This record gives sequence, structure tokens and C-alpha cells, in this order.
Amino acid sequence: MSEYYQNIDRPHFDYGLVKLEGTYLHVRGPAVDLSKPYIACVGAAQTFGRFCDEPYPTMLGKRLGMPVLNLSDGGAGPGWVANPVFLRLLNGASLVVVQMLSARSVGNSLFDNRNSGGHVGTRLADGKRMTFIEFFKELVASSPPGVVARVVQETRENFVRRSIEVLGSIRPPKVALWLSARSPDYEDRPGTPHGYLSDYPHFVNREMVKAITAHADAYVECSSAAGLPQPLWQASAAVEGAVLVEGRLFNRYYPSPQMHRAAADALESVCRGILQATARPLVNEPTQFLIVSAGRTGSNLLRSLLDSHPAAFCGGEVFNKDFVAKQGVPWPIGDTKQDPELRTLMLENPGAYYDRLLRIAKDAGYGAIGAKLTYENGASHPAASERLAGDPRIRVIHLQRKNLLRQYVSLQRAFATGQWTAGTAAATPLPPVEIDFVKCVWFFLRNRELQATADRVFANHPKLTITYEELSADPQRVGRQCVEFLGLDPSVPLKVGQKKSATDTLREAIANYDELKAQFAEWAGFFDD
Repeated sequence: MSEYYQNIDRPHFDYGLVKLEGTYLHVRGPAVDLSKPYIACVGAAQTFGRFCDEPYPTMLGKRLGMPVLNLSDGGAGPGWVANPVFLRLLNGASLVVVQMLSARSVGNSLFDNRNSGGHVGTRLADGKRMTFIEFFKELVASSPPGVVARVVQETRENFVRRSIEVLGSIRPPKVALWLSARSPDYEDRPGTPHGYLSDYPHFVNREMVKAITAHADAYVECSSAAGLPQPLWQASAAVEGAVLVEGRLFNRYYPSPQMHRAAADALESVCRGILQATARPLVNEPTQFLIVSAGRTGSNLLRSLLDSHPAAFCGGEVFNKDFVAKQGVPWPIGDTKQDPELRTLMLENPGAYYDRLLRIAKDAGYGAIGAKLTYENGASHPAASERLAGDPRIRVIHLQRKNLLRQYVSLQRAFATGQWTAGTAAATPLPPVEIDFVKCVWFFLRNRELQATADRVFANHPKLTITYEELSADPQRVGRQCVEFLGLDPSVPLKVGQKKSATDTLREAIANYDELKAQFAEWAGFFDD
């Protein structure tokens, strides 16, 4: 059905289909590296996201910082999910979201769709192949109400039993999702097919939902018709799944983009909580993180704090090409500084280079592994920036400095003295520096541009933004906040391995203080210590 949807809806929607290895099935992209932690969402066309540019699985993955396998197909039922190949993929996930499917996807004593996964089947009375909807319409039209009611009840019981069996076959934590324009609370209205079926998921009511979701780790209910009917494209004829009204197609059946957003909203906190509670035993992978910042923002102080946690390792500016060329890779585990191959890899294949560094730290048993990435590193090595930005599992601590003038003065002093870190010893008095107004303003504007770029590049990553000012005022508090963000034990005492390189006032630090202050207008507040 995925290819069928794509053929009908092209060129208005591109579902980015990718072939699922080892199967005949094309699933909605993007492709997922199954050798790394991922979430799986399994369901029918509602999970696939027909008539939607970004379905809820995609949005959920971006918010949680993990790739999501969208394992869905139109008309899917419990029998389709129970395919051994699909179960293998589901059982390889860190978390599985299971859509509440339609009960018409299972058979009964009059209709057999066991071998089709739910889409079509065989009427046992005459061997005719048909969809369940066709079977049921003819049944209602030709059979007494008592027979219809018995078949409906039998179908419901089969669906509940089969759904429970499938949930029992999925080993990772699983969240059951109700995604529909209606609530599960409804009563049968005998006499017409729709009176029994109701809207999708057909036949399913509150009693069935309670019985099934008792076998899931969590249940999320999203009942909304927001955005329906959804205007589609101008057309001269109707297409399957849409109705034609005055020359325009409308979607009245599949979840609208607004409904997908509501589903992602409802799922996010539940899934995040499960992942955080079970991350270590499930994923068996350390948390990856980056400290992203400009220079002179306290990144060495933050790095030393995090590195003092026994479960955390934080390397230096591993993508600083000049530093690596002159001094080696700042990754103090093993013999990385003396490995010439690593230096070559950093330039030619930043992905392989960073993966090797991660393996070295992972083998040492760390629970969180990170490095520094300055704005300048990312700008001068775009391939590295692309590699890091392309992995949404990487958590980002964005360290900023409010007072850009202090930052610029600190930078000029470091250039003038060669003193880039202060350590824990008593601070050496630094000489005042003369500040050029034009260069200073350029620095302010450039810093803001790079800061906005970093926010945009890592927009799909879990992110914590902190400031130099709050870090320097209370390193322990901010350190604990960062440790908790990385999923580590925040009760472990942290050690401050760096201190401020300067403690004098701006008037003492800037040789031409009065002259410079007179030239400023927009940034005059920076002169207030």
C-alpha cells in the first residue's frame, strides 16, 4: 500500500519510501541505521501518514533525539504486525509505539483474512475474495440482526485476543496509541454497516481498548478531528481515500497534519519518560553530547566539571584542525595524540574519525561521552558539523555568554598573553588591553550570527542552553543540571578544574575604557559589571 499511496499522491506528497531490507515492503523514510538505537512505530495508514508531509513518528523522533522506524502499511492488522521479520525489527528497538488498529483486520467464522495481514480475505461461504468492508456490507444487507451482532462480537473477540498476542511478542517497552477523529466511547447502531463499524479504528470500543492496553507499558489517547476535512489539490476526478468537491480533493478519512502534531504532543512526554527510565539496560550505548560554544565562554570550566563525574568523559576540541595538527587529538584515552591516522581521518572522513573516538571512550566504560565544538570549529570543518548535526541522538549543551564585551576582552587578552586557561592556581594579573571599536562591533555581530547558526544546525537535537554568567556564579548547580541532562547521577560531587582567568573590572581590563564606552550605544549595558 505504501507504493500505492505514493503513486496516487505524487507529485503532491513525497513519502520518501525506502525498501525494508529482507522484505518486499517499502516503508516511509527516512531510512534508519538498525545497528544503532532507534524507536519503532508500527501501524496502518494513520502511522504511515498519508496526506502528511511529517507524520507523528518523524516528529516524535526529532523531539526525542532518536531515529524512528516507521513500520506501517495501509490496512495493516495484528496478523501483519506478527510477521517474524517485522517482529525482529520491533524487538531490536529501544521503544515501540503500537497504533490501535482496526478490528476489521481480523476474521471470523464467515470471513478469513489471516494470510493477508488484514487488508483482504475470503468469504468462506462461496470462496469469494473481497475486502472486509465489502463482506460486512453484504452481511448486513442479507442477514438477520442477530447474525450480524454475533459476527461483530466474534470479530471483536478475535481482534482483542490477537492484539494481546502481538503485544506479548514485542519485548521492548511499548506504548499503545489511539489516533482517531473519534473517541473509543461509542455504542453500536444496528441497521447499517457504519452503525457497527463507526469511524477508524472500525469496531473498536472502550471495552476493547481497556483489555488490549492492559498489556502495554503505557497508553496514549489522541482523539481529534482538527484539520479535517483537509484541502488537498485541484483535480478533475476523485482518487481513492479522498473526495472531490468543486474541483478540489479533500481528505476526510486519514489523520490531518494537525492530528499528527497532536499525537506527537501526546506521545512525547510518555516516551521520553520510558526512555530515560530504561536507557541504560535497553540501549547499552553511552549518551553522546557536545558542548557547543564560542571561545571564552567558560567551556573549559564546564568541560572540567563534567569530566570530574566518574561516569562522564569529555574530550576537547577534536575538530580543531590547527590544534590537532600541532598537538594531536585532545582525547586523553589511549594513544590518540600520537596516532597519525586519526589526524588524517579527521580531515578526510570525520564520521569514521569521531566513531573511533567514541569507541575508545565506550570501551573504557563511560556512560556519557562528549567533546567541545566551537562555532569556529564547525564553520571551518563543515563536513564534521554535518556529521554531528546528522545524529539526533547527540545531546547539545549550548553555552553562551551574555556580556559579549567581557567575552571579547577575554579573547584579546588570551591572544596578547598566550594564557588560554587559568587552571586552579591563583589567577595571574592580566594587563589591560586596548579595544578597537570597529573590530569589537564586528565580533558582536559575528558571534550572534554563529550562535543563531548553531541553534539552527542542532534544532532537532535534545538541547540545554546555559550561560557563562550562571556557570561562573554557581558551577556546582549548573554542573548538576548538565549531568542530569545527560542521564547521569546528579548526586555525585563535581570538581571545579578551572577558574576565571580574570577577576578585574572592565574599567581595569580595557585601557581605553572611557573612549570605547562613548562610542557604544546598543551595547552600553555591557559596561555594567
